[in-house]
Amino acid sequence: GWNQAYSDDQINNWEKNNLTDPDKYPITDWTDLILKGYAPRQTHTIDIAGGSKAVKTKASFSYDHIDGLYADRYYERFMFRVNNDFTINKYLGATLDFNFKRSKTHSPNYNPFSDIRFASMVYPAVWEDGRYADGKNGNNPCAMVNEGGSKDEWYNQVGGRAALNITPITGLKLSGIIAPVYNFNKTKAFRTSIPWTLADDPNTIGGYMEGYKTTKLTENRNDDYNVTIQALANYMKAFGKHDLNIMGGFETYYAFFENLMASRDQYELSNYPYLDLGPQTLRDNSGNAEEVAYSSWFGRVMYNYDNRYLLQANIRYDGSSRFNKDYRWGAFPSVS
Repeated sequence: GWNQAYSDDQINNWEKNNLTDPDKYPITDWTDLILKGYAPRQTHTIDIAGGSKAVKTKASFSYDHIDGLYADRYYERFMFRVNNDFTINKYLGATLDFNFKRSKTHSPNYNPFSDIRFASMVYPAVWEDGRYADGKNGNNPCAMVNEGGSKDEWYNQVGGRAALNITPITGLKLSGIIAPVYNFNKTKAFRTSIPWTLADDPNTIGGYMEGYKTTKLTENRNDDYNVTIQALANYMKAFGKHDLNIMGGFETYYAFFENLMASRDQYELSNYPYLDLGPQTLRDNSGNAEEVAYSSWFGRVMYNYDNRYLLQANIRYDGSSRFNKDYRWGAFPSVS
């Protein structure tokens, strides 16, 4: 139970009694039972670069795999990136970049790190014959991390960036940039039922682990994308002891998120994590969407005299969809 009382004899002779009756007088090292001694990591990378006066390309591919410190846990990631720089002529240049990332996290449904630091050693993790015990009134971190089912999370991202740079006169550079990012994410959590049996009767179920009475599947599908567009102008001029740098531009950003969840509870089988197999009377679902946007006009003037006296002035005029339309825009000047 939660508020047990112990006699002086039990307290003083606990270790001795553990030798003959470990079920009644357990000494449980939860950290040693659950955590591994190491979690290896491996990383592999391939880089390729080449080009000519007109085109320069760099591509890279990398793979990471990280094991977990407990149970069946790991993380792996694939990344691919290509960057291209184009010199069309002395007035015109461009860049075109592409990247892709896919990662997967596999872990138990239950994260034991917080509980193993607080779990008392006087509660049993397993009975003497190897069966899982009830721990503290059904709270047994060892059973929940090993038998409570698994959770898989997949994250996929595709992104890119395209830019056009124009230099019409010496010192002036005009740039137009667009950078979209798309994310496609999926989560599958299959929580399985964990009964525990009595110490002296393996055929009698004494109860279920805390939060693991039924077998339940929950799936999520989350998609989102965002697009950033920029227009920039930058002018630099040096004359004598004077240096001048003037920059101005506009940026707009838009993002849209869409989420979907479905679940079913009280599965009869615990080795087939698909929605069709769950009872239709115990199904649930939800969905929502969100969008956000902002725009910014900005400018900056930097003046330097003889590398001793510096003056900088900035101004931004920002608008965000997070605010009511009557209070959406604001100007933010600064000087130094």
